[in-house]
Amino acid sequence: MWIGFDKKEIEFEANERFAGETKWRLKNLVTLAVDGIISNSNIPLRFSFYTGFILSFIGFSYMLYTFISALFWGNDVQGYPTIVILILLSSGFQFLFLSIIGEYVGKIFKEVKNRPVYFTKKYSDNKTKKTE
Repeated sequence: MWIGFDKKEIEFEANERFAGETKWRLKNLVTLAVDGIISNSNIPLRFSFYTGFILSFIGFSYMLYTFISALFWGNDVQGYPTIVILILLSSGFQFLFLSIIGEYVGKIFKEVKNRPVYFTKKYSDNKTKKTE
């Protein structure tokens, strides 16, 4: 749903380049694409939340599996599972807390853009009428 001004489609044909070659390189195009993706959306910030949640879930699940297998089946727990569990849990929690900070930054960014809450076609100021 688009809220805003009336829109009108204008069709045109772009002419081929008259002379020379483009100065845009792949690095510039990638930078432009990344700026376009992250400047108008909070989706990348939400992506870090989901990544953190998934990593934390995997780490917690692996921790439960290691604990249950050691408790019930007598499997020895070596140092490797402990390190993997700690890395998964710590990186998952870091992503989660980073996404919380990112959500605040995203809300601040949206507020700083100072866009109006709504648009209107007509404005009427009733306070200017004089009553006699």
